[in-house]
Formats: sequence, C-alpha cells, structure tokens
Amino acid sequence: NLLSNAVKFTPPGGTVTVSDSIDPAGDLELEVADTGSGISASDLVSVLEPFEQARNHNGKTHGGTGLGLPIARSLVEAHGGTLKIESEVDKGTKVLVTFPAARILAAE
Repeated sequence: NLLSNAVKFTPPGGTVTVSDSIDPAGDLELEVADTGSGISASDLVSVLEPFEQARNHNGKTHGGTGLGLPIARSLVEAHGGTLKIESEVDKGTKVLVTFPAARILAAE
C-alpha cells in the first residue's frame, strides 16, 4: 500500500524510493519516499483514520476507500512497530516504518 500510494500520488517525472536500514538499536527501518503532491499538515492525522483521505488542491480525493494507511498502520503496530508520515504539499511524502529488533529473524 505504501508503495502504491507513492506511485499514485507522484506525477510523471517524479521520484519514488524505497530503502531499508538497521538503526543502532537493531530495529529495522523501512522508508518509502516520493516527490509527489504531498499531504497538508491538517490532513496528516486524518489519513490514518479509516475512510478518510487527504484532499488535493482542488478539494478532490483520489480513488480508493481510505483504508490502506489505517490497515498498514494496524499491521505494523500488531508487530510492535510504528508508522510515521512526514509530508509537505507539493514536495512529497516520506513514510517510515520501524519494526523492533525482536521481530526480525536473523539470516541463516
């Protein structure tokens, strides 16, 4: 969902990146960032509520039910993680998902 949202809200010529890292505490951090339309500060809280969507500059919403981000956050939290969104209108959005080290399986 995070990746499809980044693609959906990024116009042609924009950039979508996905990266991962292990922080000093051993937690896994996944980041999806885009240079899309961004989310206003007033909409950042509501987009994490079921059936809510951010509005674009024309007051319209994109297609969808408004369930993707709330479900993604619920799944992350069920694993003891966090989902944070940073965004700026006309500059893009960054979503950071962090899973605690205890939830990460070591490579064999």
